[in-house]
Amino acid sequence: MVDKIKVGDVFGTNCSGDVEVIDYIHCNNIVVRFSDGSTKSVASGNLRAGKVNNKNAFPIGRSVMGDVIVGNTYTSNNYGKFKVVSFLGGVKFSIQFENTGSTYEAAAQQIRRGAVYDPLARTKCGVGYFGIGNYNSKEHKRAYIAWNAMLTRAYSTEYKIRFPTYNDVTVCEEWHNFQNFAEWCYSQKNFGKDGWVLEKDILVRGNKTYSPEFCRFVHYKINALIVKCDARRGDLPIGVSWCSTNNVYAAQVCRDSRTVFCGYFHDPIKAFYAYKKQKELIIKEVTNRYKDELDTEVYDAMMNYEVLITD
Repeated sequence: MVDKIKVGDVFGTNCSGDVEVIDYIHCNNIVVRFSDGSTKSVASGNLRAGKVNNKNAFPIGRSVMGDVIVGNTYTSNNYGKFKVVSFLGGVKFSIQFENTGSTYEAAAQQIRRGAVYDPLARTKCGVGYFGIGNYNSKEHKRAYIAWNAMLTRAYSTEYKIRFPTYNDVTVCEEWHNFQNFAEWCYSQKNFGKDGWVLEKDILVRGNKTYSPEFCRFVHYKINALIVKCDARRGDLPIGVSWCSTNNVYAAQVCRDSRTVFCGYFHDPIKAFYAYKKQKELIIKEVTNRYKDELDTEVYDAMMNYEVLITD
């Protein structure tokens, strides 16, 4: 004797996975639910025989448009292997990458050619990945350029050879994901303005990590005030050079792209202090030009900035 079908019973189907009985009206009107949440009314004979088809999903193990098969694994051109998870309708499929576990939509032609994209693949300097979210590189170009430049400074071997001061610089894990970085950018007061650049150590002197708590956008003229020039000056203090003509040390500082002479000295330390006095005045002057645009914390940091002989 065949047991009566009851609400809660689960039956396998030939090509649409398992279904659960959620309502029994009569033997020719049994309501079942598929794994994707869709429902259908079926007869008991078809249910027992597995002849139940979910019209909203392409059958597992069956092909569509030729050789693309739900459940099969394929190899991409740049992101390793991926599995076709489900049919979305039209020419679209949902795929999942083996290396990262991320899911993505792809057309049948893309799957055949291997021309699919993994948003979680760390393709930028071996650490950065695009992520899944609302920010793309075209509409949010400024954020994308800033993100690329930041990762290059932190992780490009060639860049570090050219600029050794970046040898110990890193980017926080949160900002390896472009989506997180872009979202932070749009929360910043001066992001997107011409002439304003990402600065990592204006709040905390000597900071080596790009992260939300340390970074701000500042005008390039402010940023230029605190850039170090170790290679250019050699062993002398910052702002000091040897004048062989007069056998003295000269102190000079740059103000609005023009050199300001601070005097000649027989002692390089005295020359430095002349430079220091003038430099700190210039820093305050330039900072005050942008007072209304700067974050309070950036303004305060610059107004209290002290030029050190080790700079």
